[in-house]
Amino acid sequence: MLFRSYAAAVRAELARAGLAERVSLRDVTPDAPTVLAAADAVLCPSVFEGLPNVVIEGLACGTPALVTPAANVDALVVEGRDGVVCADPSPTAVADGLGRLLAPDADTVARMRAAARSHAAARFTVERMAAETLAVYERVLG
Repeated sequence: MLFRSYAAAVRAELARAGLAERVSLRDVTPDAPTVLAAADAVLCPSVFEGLPNVVIEGLACGTPALVTPAANVDALVVEGRDGVVCADPSPTAVADGLGRLLAPDADTVARMRAAARSHAAARFTVERMAAETLAVYERVLG
């Protein structure tokens, strides 16, 4: 399977970089909110992205996100408030972003987690999404 060969390649690269003990790769889980809430960060260093659900889900679980401009077109992440926006998806930019995201003190991390949760809860309510979808339909049909 492609996924298994990719996972094996990622594990080999983590071992080569001396990070195997610091990075946890997870299989499919029925309890994604618990896993996301326990994570230090959600990473979405995309070259192209629509509206990345993984970022929204991570923020809703109180997990700061690292995104590229392509994954942040909808301003899901505000630099320093609820995550980090990398300059681009290059390894150097992502590494710099991870340094900024993982380096803060415990109080800053706690504030980022609270801001992430609050931002997602305020922005992605069922009521708001339904109203905005209805407005699009009305505009198109009107």
